[in-house]
Amino acid sequence: MTMNRDEITALLAMATALDRRTTGDSDITAWQGIANDEHWTLPWAAKALREHYGRNREWLMPSDITKRINEVRTRIRRTLDHDLYRAPADLADDPRAEIAWVKNRLADHVTAALDAWAATGQIAETPAAAMAIAHHVTERLALTAAPGASDAAA
Repeated sequence: MTMNRDEITALLAMATALDRRTTGDSDITAWQGIANDEHWTLPWAAKALREHYGRNREWLMPSDITKRINEVRTRIRRTLDHDLYRAPADLADDPRAEIAWVKNRLADHVTAALDAWAATGQIAETPAAAMAIAHHVTERLALTAAPGASDAAA
């Protein structure tokens, strides 16, 4: 996961609207480095920002965003049913492939659950719930981005 310069600029614009900070190129570069080191996405970071300012008046720092994303990640990982992540039998003879398969499935679930949290504020308690929420949000976004979608809604 990485965030580009435009995404960091958008995130800092949200913060500026709430705390009247000023930002420049060096701020954007610093925040982008941390965001990429900590594997943020714009939706996750924006959700953490909204939660932060929705609950307190303290100045937002990158560590606040990282802390909140990691709290949600930890909660998601605690809800995982590891029996759902057993590698296929045909990988049993290749321990590295088996471990990679399990790690990829777990990462997919955590990513989908974080996407669901960012979009809805809900932390999905099961892989199926996370995937369903992520699928619903993806469909909704595709509909709103479709040409003529705003005309159809009117």
